[in-house]
Amino acid sequence: MKTPWACSPPEVLASSCRVPIDLSHSTGSQRQPFRAKGANFPLDTTINENTQLNQRQLGYLSGMLSNLTTQHGCLFSDPKGLKNEIIFSLKAVGYAFVGRTGFLERVNIIGKLLKHNRWTTPKGYERYDAKGRAQKAKREVRERTWAEKKSLTEQGDQRRGNILPISQALPTVRSHRPPPDIALTASISERINDMQKLAERAAETDCTPEVKAAIKQQMLRRQNEIKQMMAKPQARQ
Repeated sequence: MKTPWACSPPEVLASSCRVPIDLSHSTGSQRQPFRAKGANFPLDTTINENTQLNQRQLGYLSGMLSNLTTQHGCLFSDPKGLKNEIIFSLKAVGYAFVGRTGFLERVNIIGKLLKHNRWTTPKGYERYDAKGRAQKAKREVRERTWAEKKSLTEQGDQRRGNILPISQALPTVRSHRPPPDIALTASISERINDMQKLAERAAETDCTPEVKAAIKQQMLRRQNEIKQMMAKPQARQ
């Protein structure tokens, strides 16, 4: 992870060749040197369950998630919710990353987990944290709505096409054929689910053009993978 940056005031250099400036007629207001937002706050502090992250640390977390998206192609369906999960995990020093109490040290561990797609919702987040409970309720509503839409779509397809269950549609003479490749079917379903999540993320209001471009590339890659998987069984026949 890159070293955090901060803007510090320029050093005052004495030079004998400079002409003194007469400030006797000045209005008394002087331009202050530019400082980055939150630059006055410490960054690598010791973290505990009662720590309130300062403005600089919160900005650092936002920058980490942005870099993971733009530089490593990581896509997050709910960036705001993920940031809340990270903050909860940072402060859970008693059971998450035990023995690591430095802010940067804990953030680096979390960044690696996100980069390698190994991040999971922290234990207790959706039960004890108010934002976690709200996030869980929101997810359950979204999943329930998706399940209802899927059910209605399947019912409509059956009414239009009079589709029979698979057990009735396949004649008994085909029972000698080998069972379908369960692993292949699972892999295809997994990629379809990924594409659905990517489409939902692209439709969100806070999705930037850069993230949408990355989502498009990910969806094209998933489509190509599905085509290749479906072509393999045909080649063996």
